[in-house]
Amino acid sequence: MTNHFARSVWLKAFAGLAGICWFALCIGVGAQTPTAVLKTPWGEPDLQGIWTDESGTPLQRSPKYANQEFFTAAQRAELDKQRAALLGRDRRVERGTELDVAGAYNALFIPLKHTGARTSMIVDPPDGRMPALTPEGQKMAAADKEFRLALLQATETCKNKSVATAAVWIPNY
Repeated sequence: MTNHFARSVWLKAFAGLAGICWFALCIGVGAQTPTAVLKTPWGEPDLQGIWTDESGTPLQRSPKYANQEFFTAAQRAELDKQRAALLGRDRRVERGTELDVAGAYNALFIPLKHTGARTSMIVDPPDGRMPALTPEGQKMAAADKEFRLALLQATETCKNKSVATAAVWIPNY
C-alpha cells in the first residue's frame, strides 16, 4: 500500500512539474520576437530548399483568360481533360520510317500534371503576359530565329519537306 501511495505522489508531482514547464515554454514562445528572414550574402531572400512542381502552370497567360488570375475548378477540369487527350499519341506509323522515329517520344516521356490554380506564372504586369521586347531584344530574337532556321534547313528532313517538320517549333518573338 505504501508503495502504491508513493508512486501516486511521484506521478502527481511529475505531472504538475510537466504542466509548469509546458506553461513556461508556451509563455516563452509567445514572448519571442519573430525571426529574421534568411538572406543571401548579397541581401536577397534565401530561397534554398525543396521546391515541388506538382501542377502545370503556363509561363504567360493565354489571351483567352485575359485578366483572370486563377482558374475555376471547372476550367481546371476541362484543361486536364484536354491535356489527357493529347497524351494519347502512342500511335505508330510504318516501322523504321522517318515518321516512326520522329514520333519516338510518346506519352511515356511527357509527364501528366494537373493544371495549377494560377493562369500564369507571370504576375506583373497584371495581364499575365510577357511585355513586348525592346528594339534591341527584337533584333536579337530575329537573329536567333534566322540561325535556328538555317540549322533546320540544312537537315535532310527539311530538304525533303517531310511531314515531320510540321512538329518543329521555331519561337515567334
